Amino acid sequence: MGNKYVSNFVSLPIVYWRGLRRRIRNLYCKLALKSMGKGCSISDRVALFCPENISLGDKVILNDGVILQSCEDTAVEICDNVVLSYDAMILTGGIDPTGRVHGHLSFPVVIKDRVWIGARAIVLPGVTIGEDAVVAAGSVVTKDVPPNTLVAGVPAQFVKKLEANMNSERKQLPDRMEHEGEK
Repeated sequence: MGNKYVSNFVSLPIVYWRGLRRRIRNLYCKLALKSMGKGCSISDRVALFCPENISLGDKVILNDGVILQSCEDTAVEICDNVVLSYDAMILTGGIDPTGRVHGHLSFPVVIKDRVWIGARAIVLPGVTIGEDAVVAAGSVVTKDVPPNTLVAGVPAQFVKKLEANMNSERKQLPDRMEHEGEK
């Protein structure tokens, strides 16, 4: 006769395990990151380099494959209601392309409120992305993005000015945990 506790333990629904994994990951991030706001959702396969220099605001969503790289004590600041889509990269360091400086250069990256960064977009060191901006998928952001702006391309260039009320639907991102029945 088998152990009834083990059989019940093994037959727990998959949803429970996913929720437990997410809660453990979020607990780790709360402890490891410089700061982490309420209602953040951090998916599997998110890579955090030097998490002690990374700050997340409220309701930040980091999808699968996102890389947040903070090198040489350089800050990554992500404000409230920001979405980083699949495989997006935020980099604070790299080599000097001119070859004048040996070693790595590093500059902070700031992403303001209600920004959406598309899939496989790359934000390079020293960039500030303004409020309500959108970075199109696959773009490489090499310089600051003004508020309420859509940028796209390699390197990312201005596409159009977004109306202030255009992003009102994204101003309050839903708390993912509430949608999945957890509180």
